[in-house]
Amino acid sequence: MKLPFTRFTTFISYRLRNQLIFAFSGIVLFIVLLLTLLSYTQMTRMIEQQFLLANKENIKLVNQNLDTYLKQIEELSVSPRKDEQFMNSLLSEEYLPQQYVQNQMKNLFYSRDDIEEVSLYTPNNHKQFIVSRSLINTIHSINPHIPKEAWYQEAIQSKSFSSLQSRYETRGKDSGALFFTFHRILINIADKRPLAALSITFNVSRLNKIIEGIPDQTKDSIGIFSMDNRPFYLKGEQWGQIDLAGMLQTFAAQPSMDSIEWKEANKGYFVIHNISPLTKWKLVRLTPTDVVNGRAQEAGLVNLVIGCGLLLIFILIVMLVSGIITRRLKRFSQTIDQLGEGQLRSIEQIDGQDEISHLSRKFNQMVGRINELILEKYEMKISERNAQLKALEAQINPHFLYNALQAISTKAILHGRNDIHDMVEALASTMRYCIQDGYQVSVADELEHVMYYTMLQKARFGSRLQVVCNLPDSLHSIRIPKMLLQMLVENSIKHGLEQSFHPVVISICGKVEYGNAVLSVSDNGPGITPERMKVIRAHIEDIGEPRFGEHIGLKNIVTRLKLMYGDQAQFSMESKPGEGVHVTITFKLGKEAAYVQGAHH
Repeated sequence: MKLPFTRFTTFISYRLRNQLIFAFSGIVLFIVLLLTLLSYTQMTRMIEQQFLLANKENIKLVNQNLDTYLKQIEELSVSPRKDEQFMNSLLSEEYLPQQYVQNQMKNLFYSRDDIEEVSLYTPNNHKQFIVSRSLINTIHSINPHIPKEAWYQEAIQSKSFSSLQSRYETRGKDSGALFFTFHRILINIADKRPLAALSITFNVSRLNKIIEGIPDQTKDSIGIFSMDNRPFYLKGEQWGQIDLAGMLQTFAAQPSMDSIEWKEANKGYFVIHNISPLTKWKLVRLTPTDVVNGRAQEAGLVNLVIGCGLLLIFILIVMLVSGIITRRLKRFSQTIDQLGEGQLRSIEQIDGQDEISHLSRKFNQMVGRINELILEKYEMKISERNAQLKALEAQINPHFLYNALQAISTKAILHGRNDIHDMVEALASTMRYCIQDGYQVSVADELEHVMYYTMLQKARFGSRLQVVCNLPDSLHSIRIPKMLLQMLVENSIKHGLEQSFHPVVISICGKVEYGNAVLSVSDNGPGITPERMKVIRAHIEDIGEPRFGEHIGLKNIVTRLKLMYGDQAQFSMESKPGEGVHVTITFKLGKEAAYVQGAHH
């Protein structure tokens, strides 16, 4: 297992092109998988919502057709009441009235093709007449037990004097015959006494046509339930696998819900129901969630195939683009290899505005500069001896330089250029201060030197540079290392004023606190980032001789303070981006180190 993986990692890390292809292919693969997953989730949710919405409306329409059908049956059952001769014949025991009743029953039986049987029961004599498709003639019998039947009691107590009985109540759920019976009590309007009980048994041919209005019933189950949750019509295999009573009670507990997700024996179903506003019967559709999820899976599979195709296209594009990018780097790498072998020659210019073209231009500049330096080195070797001889002869007398500056100053006064005169005087004073003997100076002399230095810098920066001094007189006479404050002011100009387009104020402050002299130089420049400040502090705190390079002035200050005051001297530097730099120097008054106070210093 390790060997193939090692080969794979070696192949990836060997060339930048392979790394780009692997990285971008991984990113594209992640995006495609993520989009496919999100698309599948969204598609599943959308299909479920569309399924529920479409079926809710469809079931509602089917329930309206069912109400119309039941209303027709109800009107058919009350039609005999409109026949006065029929109603009067129910009270007679003679042959002709009885024959008229039987004929009317036959007419009612043959009025519709979905009627299976018509039965008439008269409670005054307990006679029962039956007309059905299985009998040629009308039969009659004596049946005194009918008033005790549940359907009879329900019809008597009903306000409409009717009841509906399904096949499950008469022959059980396992019966193969599909029918239902509508019972109607015909009463005497005068005394409200029952004259007869008319029972019409229907097959479900027309009911099936109504139910067929519900689409996609291949794997669904359709059920019709009465107000008291008795099954009236059941179609499908799932009804025997679920807790029917619990499901209907859930709908009864939450009447506002028209759909729920039902789980039974680790299998899920979408249950949609609609209650008839006329009969209050429930039409319920039971659909396995696998059916709906299967449609989402098909759509997800299509999205996955499309995603794989897009992934392949993107990988080809990544390979092509990576080849174009790395082709230029390969040429550049070959030239660098030749440089390592000592062949100093420029590469062919790489067109473009990106980092690679910029790097090629800088490389050509570097090669040209190296060649120039090599040529200068040879020239320097030729003139080195002459330079050494001339250096011995070119001892320039500082007085000659002061005299020259004095001549320039005098000429500037004669021509009315007092500004040039002031600058020359400031330059002369600065040079005299720098080359004079002595390691220590007073704070007053150092401030005078800072003012001359500032005058020269203002000739360059103008009003953008302002120096404010706030030192008490008690500090003017103390001794400090020469150029101490000047280096701090110079550091503020270099890293504060030169890095900003706004005016910068440099403040020189001081005070005496607990026997210590506290000097501070601060500015309101752009400040220093925490990362850069960390590097500066590490450079300052480095133990050893000062080195030439960046921040040599700060390192020089810290070194001289330690030499002069030892551990009594403290140096701190604080800065925040946009808030300038604040440098504080603290040392004990009159507590120079022993070797500083000694005569040998």
